[in-house]
Amino acid sequence: MFTFYYRGTDHSQALENYASSKLQEAIAKHTVNPLKLEVTFETIKTTRNTHLHFVGDQGELFELSESKPGLYECIDGLYDKLKRQLNKTKDRDISKRKIAKQPQ
Repeated sequence: MFTFYYRGTDHSQALENYASSKLQEAIAKHTVNPLKLEVTFETIKTTRNTHLHFVGDQGELFELSESKPGLYECIDGLYDKLKRQLNKTKDRDISKRKIAKQPQ
């Protein structure tokens, strides 16, 4: 389900495990089923960047990125951003259903 890429940083199984558990936790609470999840870890000088490319089964597309001093902090930031985006999507879907069900 997850694909991890590394640019300018060493491969780390612990980092992959942490990222997959955090992101699965965010996704599990919503009805979105992931088709493709790509996480890129990047190091440029002293800045760590993490990018997430997420495609859902109903055509949802999320492109998220976070820059922090540490990669674990970046993953925590992505977790928060993904939760917010999924909540917005869920709220939008619920409001569309309510509008469609209103009698005229």
